[in-house]
Formats: sequence, structure tokens, C-alpha cells
Amino acid sequence: MLRLLIIVILLDFSLLALASDDIKINELMPKNAYSLYNNDHNTYDWIELYNNSSKPVNLKNYRIFDKNNYDKAFILPDTIIPSKSYLNLFASGTDTVLTNAFIIESSGYGVNQSVLIAGYRFDYIKLYGNFDIYLEVASIEPIENGFPHCGLLVTEKLDDRSPFVAIYYQNVNYSNLYWYCFRDSFLVTPKYKLPQFNNPNKTGHLRMKRIGDSVYTYCEDAEGFVFQKESRYFPSKNVFVGIATASSDQNRLARFSFRNLNINGQKYDFKKLHSFEVNVKISGKRYYSQEIHTNFKLSDEGETVYLWNADGELIDTFKFTKMLPDVSIGRLPDGSDKIVYFKKGTPSKSNNLSVYYYGITEPPDFSIQGSWFNNPIKVKLNKSDSSQKIYFTLDGSNPTEKSEIYENQEFEISKNTVIKAIAIKDDFFPSEILTRTFFINESSSIPVVSLSCDISKLKNEDRTGMFDNRFEDIRAPINFEYIDKNKNLIYNSPIEMRIFGHGVARGWAQPSLRLDTRKYLGSKNLNYKFFGDDSQIEYETLRLRNSSGDWTHSFIRDVMVSKLAKRIESQLSADFQPVISFINGEFFGLYNLREHINESFLATKYNIPEDSVNIIRNFTEVTAGSVNSLFKFLNYLFQSNIQDSTVIKTVRKNIDLKNIFDYTILSLYTSNYDWPFNNIIVWNSRQYDSCWRFICNDFDWSFALDNYVTHPENDCVFRFFANKDSSGWLFSKIVAKLLENIDLRNEFLNRTADLLNSTFLNKPIKQLIDSIHNLYNEEIARQRNKYPDCMEFRDESYLAMIDFAERRPEFLRQHLVEHFNLSGTAKLKISSNIKHLKIKINSILTDLNEPFEGIYFKDIPIEIKIINTNNYEFVGWSKKDIPNHSSLSLTLEDSTELVALFKIDNKIQPIVINEIMYKPPKNDNSHDWFELHNPNKNELILDGYQFKDDNDTHIYLFPPYTKIAPYGYLVVAENPTEFLKIYTDVSNLTGGFSFGLGTSDQIRVYDSFGTLVDSVAYKNSPPWPFGADETGYTIELINPILDNNIGENWKTSTTFLGTPGKPNSYFNLIDNYCFSMNKNLQIYPNPAKDFITLFINENNHFNDLSELDTYIKIYNSLGECVYSELKTFNQKLKIDISGLVKGVYFVNYFDFCAMFIKI
Repeated sequence: MLRLLIIVILLDFSLLALASDDIKINELMPKNAYSLYNNDHNTYDWIELYNNSSKPVNLKNYRIFDKNNYDKAFILPDTIIPSKSYLNLFASGTDTVLTNAFIIESSGYGVNQSVLIAGYRFDYIKLYGNFDIYLEVASIEPIENGFPHCGLLVTEKLDDRSPFVAIYYQNVNYSNLYWYCFRDSFLVTPKYKLPQFNNPNKTGHLRMKRIGDSVYTYCEDAEGFVFQKESRYFPSKNVFVGIATASSDQNRLARFSFRNLNINGQKYDFKKLHSFEVNVKISGKRYYSQEIHTNFKLSDEGETVYLWNADGELIDTFKFTKMLPDVSIGRLPDGSDKIVYFKKGTPSKSNNLSVYYYGITEPPDFSIQGSWFNNPIKVKLNKSDSSQKIYFTLDGSNPTEKSEIYENQEFEISKNTVIKAIAIKDDFFPSEILTRTFFINESSSIPVVSLSCDISKLKNEDRTGMFDNRFEDIRAPINFEYIDKNKNLIYNSPIEMRIFGHGVARGWAQPSLRLDTRKYLGSKNLNYKFFGDDSQIEYETLRLRNSSGDWTHSFIRDVMVSKLAKRIESQLSADFQPVISFINGEFFGLYNLREHINESFLATKYNIPEDSVNIIRNFTEVTAGSVNSLFKFLNYLFQSNIQDSTVIKTVRKNIDLKNIFDYTILSLYTSNYDWPFNNIIVWNSRQYDSCWRFICNDFDWSFALDNYVTHPENDCVFRFFANKDSSGWLFSKIVAKLLENIDLRNEFLNRTADLLNSTFLNKPIKQLIDSIHNLYNEEIARQRNKYPDCMEFRDESYLAMIDFAERRPEFLRQHLVEHFNLSGTAKLKISSNIKHLKIKINSILTDLNEPFEGIYFKDIPIEIKIINTNNYEFVGWSKKDIPNHSSLSLTLEDSTELVALFKIDNKIQPIVINEIMYKPPKNDNSHDWFELHNPNKNELILDGYQFKDDNDTHIYLFPPYTKIAPYGYLVVAENPTEFLKIYTDVSNLTGGFSFGLGTSDQIRVYDSFGTLVDSVAYKNSPPWPFGADETGYTIELINPILDNNIGENWKTSTTFLGTPGKPNSYFNLIDNYCFSMNKNLQIYPNPAKDFITLFINENNHFNDLSELDTYIKIYNSLGECVYSELKTFNQKLKIDISGLVKGVYFVNYFDFCAMFIKI
């Protein structure tokens, strides 16, 4: 009997193997927008495999990939596909298998405020007394025109009309909503409590507790932060508690995915729950789900997918071309060779009954490319084949078969015109809609945004359009074209638009707009540097901002302060680009195109995962992730002794103090009136450094917008701190608490003084205002003509901003003096007797080419530190009562003037003229050049240096901040451009001198004092090498330590074209013998006459060498071995060198090398 069983099993496995070639790639969808959600509510692209055999097949060690590369292909796990069944793979690129999702499918109207008799599924446990139950909702799959919802529910009885309390989670439209619902008594309509509120994350976290005679419900985030808490009297002690689910439709199932269920602090198996259904027409089901995610994604532009069996044999390929959103391609019937396209994908289901098409129609083509024309043009539409029909519109709406058919006519375009066209072919999907806006005889000095759509979506007689309902979240698909200032069409794609902002941002005749890329429209991320070369290159969202409260005034306050914030290293703000906009070819207005700060923006900017970003606005609205750690930290902060150093360490780990101080100072300086009770954005990421930071946002109501509240004299310091305990002023409370610490207070005040003495100086602020103000000049007339109220007070606002920049610093200093009870302010002036001295005054790093002057607070120590002495030795300060230290702490009692005094530092080795190309070859004409070498362990800065040839009138001044790295090289070229054509790998290069080098000439280098640092007077005759005259070779110093004015110390290079920016070729020969010049081998005396002593440091573990013999070798400066003797190891050896001639030598001993000079 056992033998028979073994035979049957073996036979069954052989049938499994034989059936393996019947596994087919049956269907796939490369642009999944809404057709299929995974268990975490993501819409990854998917691939369906089908077992076309009569036996089950185990896919263990099968492989699948989007390239014909077996080794890199995704390996399928131990999974069996039953006969004539399907397996769905998510092409997410995450390379994982997920098994911990529990799925409940259910129908029914629900248990909610709109239904008297409940219809729902209830998976429950019976409990007595107090309890605590927690549920994580991973995903609710939407259904068309339905509102599926799920949550935690407690009820007295298992029926459709008893009292209950519930907390629900629902995915509706564009939001994930929590809402609280209850029924007080038998057979009364349930009630719900407003407001419903948004969950910023895809995952819902619900908790319900019974304490005594009340039930408490909590909406939480992943870290336990409570969005909202409700309570309800519910005296029954014997209750049924569990998961309530409903599709909102008796005739359709909805799919709910859950991750975790905890009851009374313990993880609970979903399968242990009992099930109850009432008033449903379709019975639900529940099960644990396995999800397989491949290591690759599908290209929506088309590619080939390959499938191999467990033996490595290629058993199927599936090729597809460019696809439309939510359109799948697959086999019909299942497993056959016939490939068709499906309007609705059928993942894990049969294709056989699906509506299908034979392909996707190729879109029409415009005869003229481009968008911007000075004269009228003629445009035609071209078909890809004769069986197509082209339909078009000229009003911005999307064409359909009901639109006008194109009859091969020529469009004569003499004014701004939007043409939208679609190609339709029998039994094929319609093509994508192509849109092109042609601008005729328009003018613009700035980029152009062209929007086109069915105008009724924006405004109509029934007042159902977006612009008719400005304070509702209405969204419309539009086409977005971006034309740069050179009138090149950069981006053309469908996109989703909505009105954005608060208050007047929505209320003006020209509202602010938000533009979002959407997968269902087929739009990809906006990959363009809209805001200049320094901006990021990828965006999901952009804003067209109308300047909100500043719309009638300057139009630039917010963007000006945003640009100002970018000059402060710790600050982040949304960049901008002024644009003019058109809707359906008609001028719509001047906007500021802005970055939109959300989790996608931060993830792209800092190269961190999007799901690691946490954001909260105004400390009340969580828009991404979790903020539990923020409020835990704030509770700690307010309860702690801020004078305690350990508390300060914790503060610095949790919040970026430089960021919060700079952010506060900027807001106080600009007199931002709509703050800090509003416009606060705080973020962090566990993948960055977990520190919380504030983002500069919405400075429209600042910088003298209103003469009453934002004028230069406004004491917003008093307002800021006086309201620290007021509702909504949490930010003031945070800063006030931090500044109770005297060190942090001094840091804050010194940073304020620094910014007022640098970034906020009147001159650069005025230049910034002017530069931005002038960007709009050529567009003002057209804007005012369309919107007479817009920028009505522009000229007055400009003057007010200039006045504010001049007068604000004085008032802000005085307000801080008064609030912190300081003695006043004093002027500080610092200069030096040398140029280009790097010095740091608190946080200001500057050079003293010109004296530094600033105003600082008395009573607050100022930290002064000399950063770079520029090859000079610091002597002291000009004031005798100040210590002669390069770093000092100075408290001003009155105005103070200091001079930093220096002398030449004789410890620093001068730079060395190391290699010369005085006559390059004609075929590789780099023009003349020479090389300098820095023989020091520290960087040398050549500010103020100059070089001359043998003519005193020939002078080349080195550019400011020219540097030579430690032991590095700098090439000085007559013509850097021509030089780099020959020497493409040289990076440290300067030059551009107007005189060449002769075959016999002089190179002289002087420092900033005019002292001669190094000079070489070379010739083209002995004893100087003469093989470098137009031969392609250079003359080079044998070793940088040698006297470079002695001709014998130079050789013709052994490398063609020399070694600019690198060690010389002869020096490299010596390097081959001397492996490691370091302190492990010491030589004394040095210089030496007759004898030298070698000493190896005892801490270098040479004990194991005590019985080994090795050669001691001495090389001259040409790399020739002049002494060699076999010696038994000794840590200290004496060697006779009396037979050597004077010169420089190198000793090699146990692979260590040292240099000495024989005299």
C-alpha cells in the first residue's frame, strides 16, 4: 500500500513538471491607476500568470523579469497555481512577499447615520467589562459610486437595530476619513458626530476602550498620536466587539485589508473572530492574503516580459507597446496566443468574457510643431493609417465621436487657438488626446503656462463649476503646457487642477490653483528645473499662486521673503518663477509658479523615502506620517528644567535649534503678521536625522503690507512673547521656553545681530526687492487691464518695502533690547593688516578685504575666531586690553574697533615652481604653463599673490580664494581654455595671463605683501635641460625639496606633455623605491656629514622582525641606488655616508622611506 502511494505521489509530481510549460503570462497592466489596489492601498502595475494545464503547478524557483536576463530575474516563491487558475504579481520593484494581510470582503448598506435598519458584516468577539481593542486598516478598495467603510463597533446584540457605538474609517473621493457614529436606543436612526476629519496616511488606526460605563473611541496614527477622541455612555457590560464592514451596496462586495488586531494589549488572530451578517444579499468571506512583489516595474512605454521555469528554460514571453491608464493587455481566450486589449482588467479572473479591443489607435500628428509664432500659421492633422477617423475641438474640451470630424482641412490660425484631437478606429481603443495651443503674435518676457479644458468644468450657468464653488474641493482634469522664456515647449500633458489656499487666495477674481500629476490621466512627474539650475528636477505638484493678501499690492512679498530665506542656510522655502497664464488661449493672468511643500517635495529634495516624512501644519493638521514624537518631545520640553545641560542635549537631538532660531528671526524681522498662530509647517524624517524643522511659508502679510500692523516700527517681539500662553500660539511658547536658557538666549540674540549685520542689510535687501519687482514690469499693463484691482497699490508697496528694509533693523534691535532688558547696542569694527583673512564673528564667516562693521547687543558675549591666517602668523589685536588669542569672547560695553595683526609665518614652506612648459608643440598647443607645488600639510590660499616673468610690467594677479591643497599642485596656464583641450583631466587650474614664457625666462611669485616667495630663472642651455623646446616635453624639478634655481636639479620630463597637476615623472621614479615616507623611520642628524643613525619607532610592532635580514638602500635624487647592504634587523642602526657627495638622498628600510641631506 505504501509503495502504491509513493508511485502515485511520484506520478503526480511528474505531471506537475510536465505541466510547467503551460504557465502563461496571461494579462498585464503597466499603467494601473485605479483598477487594482494591493493590500496596502497602492496601485502598482500587475502581471497575471495562468495555469493552462489540467494539473496544479508549483512555481517555486520559476523566474520572471522585464529583460532577457535570467540571473537578475525575480525568483517566485513556493506557490501553487491550481489548474485553470491565476496568480497575480505586483510589479512594484520591491522584491518581497507579503503574507500578513487579513482580507474581509463584504456587502451591505452599513451601520451609519443614513440607514435605519443596518446591513453589514460583523467579525466579533464577546467580551465582558472593560476592554481595549486596536485595529490597523491597511486598505479599503474603492468601488464605483460606492462608499465602503469599516471600523470598530460595540453592540449589545447581534441584530440590525440595537444600540451601538462605532468609529469608522472610509476612503471617499480624495480623502481618508474617520467618523464617529452611535445609536442611543433600540430602532432609532443612528447619529454621527461632526466634524469628520482626514487621515493623512493610507493606513487607518482605530482604537476602542471601555472604562466603567463609557466607551471611548480614538483615531490614531501609526505611532499612537491621537487625532480625535470621543466618549459615549454605554452601560451594558456583556457586549459584542469587533470589525464592522460594509460596501454601501447590498449587491456588491467591497474588499478590506487589515494588518493588526490587538485585544487588551495582546495580538489576536483574525481567524478566531466569529462572523455575523445581516441584511446583505451577497455573503462575504475572509482570508489571509499572500502578495508577491517582483524586483522590477513595468514600463508604460512598452517592453517584453520573460518567464522561465524552475529548470531555467524560457517558457513564455509577452511583448507590449505604449499603454493607456487602466487598460490591460492579455490573451483571449486564457492561455491562447491571441493578444487583445481590455477596457477593464481582470486580475486573477478569466479574460474570456471581457470586452476587448485589438489595439490602441495611434494618435494623430500635428503638421507644425512648436507653440509660439509671430505670424498666422496653417496647421493640418495627419493620420497614422487610412482606417482612422480624427475628431477635434477648438474650445478646449476633449474630443469624442460626437465632436467635429476632421476632413483633411487646413486650420488657418490667426489668433491664440487650442486644438485637441483624437484618432478613433473600429475595434481599437481610441488614441490618447493630443493637445496643442498655438500662440499667435503674443509677447511675454517670462515663461507661459497654458491650461485647456472644457470651460463648463470651471464656470457654467448651473453654478456647478470649480470657479462657481471656490471654497469646495472640486477637481478637474485639464491639459497643462509649459513654455519657457525662450518660447520652447517644455511640458505638455494632462494634469489635475483645483483651487488652492484659504480666504482671499480663493476669493480673488483670479484664484490660486494647484496642479497635480495623476496616474489615471497618464501624466508623469514634472521633470524639469522650473526654478533655475539649482532647483530640483522632479515634481508631483506645482502651484499657481496669486499672492493672496498681496494681490492688490506688490504681488511679490511672499516670493521675495522666500528668496531671502534661501540665503539662510538653515531655512527651506518654496521657490518661485513668475509666469503668465492662459486658459483655452485666453489670457488669464500673472501668477507665481511655486513649489508645493509636501512629503513628495521633501522626499525628492533630501533623497529620502516618501513614507518616512512626517508633516504637521499649525500643530493641528497632520498632512503626512506621524507627529507623535513631536508632541512627546514638547511635553518633555515644557515639563523640564531648561537650565539642565542634559535637557539641552535632548533638545538638540529633537529639534534643529539653528533652524527654529533663524525661522523666528526671519519672521520677526519681516513683521509677519499672519503668524505664528497660522502658516506653521513642521517636518522631520527618521531617514534624515529625526530632527524637527520649520519651513518658511506664506509671508504675504509682512514687510509693510499694512501700515498698521506690518510697518517698520511694529513691535511684533512683544506680540510674539506676550501671547505665548494663548490658544494657537504654541510656537511662541516653544521659543519662549528655549530662551529661558541663558546660553540659548545669547545664541538667539547673537544670531539676530549676525543676520541684521549681513543677510538683512539694507543694500542686499533693496537689491533683492528690485530684482524681483522688475521681473513683472512688462506684464503689468495686461494684468491690470484684466484685473483692475490687482496690484492697484504696486508703486506705493514698492516704496513701503524699500523704506521697511532701511528702517526695520533699528526698530527690531530696540524691541529685543526692551524685551530682554539689555543695556543697549554697540558698534563693532574689525580689520586686519593683511588681505583675505578669513574670520568668524559668531555665525558670520567673512574675509577682511574690507573692514567688518556691525551692531551687536551689549551684555551678550560675541565669539570671534580667526579661521585662516593665509600663510601668516597671528601676532595679536590692536587693543592692548584684549588677549592676543586668535579665538576670543568679547562683551561690548561701547563701540569697539579692532585690528588683527599678522606677520609672515616662517614655519610655512613657500610654494615651489615645480614644472614648466615654455614652448609646447604645434600639434598639441596648450599654450605656455607652469606648475606650483604646496609642500605643506595645510592648504595654502594665494589671495593677493601675483606672478611676473622677467619683465616687471608683465603681472598676473591670482584670482581671490585660489587654493592649493596640502601637498598638492596648481597649474597656471596662459590660456586655460586651450590648455584643457589637451589636458582634460586637470582640475586645479587657474590662469589667463596675457604674456607668454620665453625659452630663457624668469618666473617670479610674490605674496600679498609683495614679498618674493619663489623664483626660477631658467635657460635653454646647460646646465639646464634643453629637451623641452617645442618637443612636447616639459622641464621638471627632480624633487620639490631641491633648490629650483640650480639647473642640475631640473630634468626633461620622461612623460610626453609633462605631468601638470601631478607629481613629476622623475619624482615618481624615486617613489617606486620609497614606498612610504612617514615618521616610522627617523634619521638623525639631518643634515648629516659622515654618519647617519636610523631609528624605527618602537610602537610599530617590529618585534617579530628581530631575526630577519633585510637590505638597507640609499638612493640619490635621480633614483639611482648609491648604497646597498644586507643587515640583520635592529631598531637603531648607524651608517657611514662619508663616501657620498653632497645632495639629497632617500633611505629605504623595511619598506619605510625617509630623506636626508648630505653636507
